[in-house]
Amino acid sequence: MTGTGEHPQVEAGLITVEAPFSLEKAGPLSGLQIGYEMVGPPGAPVLLVMGGISASRHVASNQQDRRHGWWEDFAGPDRALDTSRFRVLCMDFLGGNGLTSGARSDPPCRGPVTPADQAHAFALLLKELKIPRAAAFFGSSYGGMVALQFGRLYPDRVQRLVVVGAAHRAPSIAMALRTVQREIVRETTRLGSAAAGLRLARAIGMVTYRSAAEFEQRFSRAAEITEQGVRFEVEDYLFSRGDVFAETFHPDAFLCLSESIDLQDMAPEAISVPADLVSFDNDFVAPPALMREMADRLGGPVEVREFESIFGHDAFLKERALLEPEFKRILASVES
Repeated sequence: MTGTGEHPQVEAGLITVEAPFSLEKAGPLSGLQIGYEMVGPPGAPVLLVMGGISASRHVASNQQDRRHGWWEDFAGPDRALDTSRFRVLCMDFLGGNGLTSGARSDPPCRGPVTPADQAHAFALLLKELKIPRAAAFFGSSYGGMVALQFGRLYPDRVQRLVVVGAAHRAPSIAMALRTVQREIVRETTRLGSAAAGLRLARAIGMVTYRSAAEFEQRFSRAAEITEQGVRFEVEDYLFSRGDVFAETFHPDAFLCLSESIDLQDMAPEAISVPADLVSFDNDFVAPPALMREMADRLGGPVEVREFESIFGHDAFLKERALLEPEFKRILASVES
């Protein structure tokens, strides 16, 4: 495919799906609403994109919404996901923090919601937008779990899967830490301080998203002795990230999407769509060994790339120099 020569156009909004919709674990959901954003030239091939649980439909800044997007370094004109050549489509997560039926909707959707439910909702969005087939589904972190489910459930609706830092199931040690995070949020919510719980849960999350090597390099071990006790440099980083998260995220959305990660349990053999898997050596959330196991079991063609990165799981957000050439190589194979 060659460039269209047109400036990226933005289509965004909230649609109500009239067709019946049922959650895999929770039964019928009436009046499903889906918030979405699509950027790119009319008629261009479509790239489906989903990220971690804190990601939204807003992938990158555009003419209608100048705010920084969650994958700003990767999507946009002349970037890896080139919005002058492709239409980049993302939706807010079902059960999540945005416009799609979730914690803030009326009535709320609290789940349980599985990654398969997200895939079904995305397929309904494609139907509403009259998009018969996507060129690729780029899923990173939790969004990678959704991409895998989409490939299993709708193999005729997507040409290729690109899965970064995600697998067919969650490792048990990561599930254990998320269980603690969720209990913190539930207990602090019962005590009337949900924001404090989200702050702590996010701080724990940041430890799992980054690597031990980065923490060794980045933070000194010097202690500050105050009247309140001993304080270490790493605390400022962890709790500042927690404060930002607590200001914007609904506790029920966090609980729903955190549970959804741990509900992922699928047979890779059921996926026949060609897949590109990208992993990072220090990824605690989706270890390379687990992604290699998945690769060995996938039912269709697969390519695996493993990179070294000090950023651990968050490398999908940070490692533009590593991932941009890889993404462009993959997209070259779907453009013809």
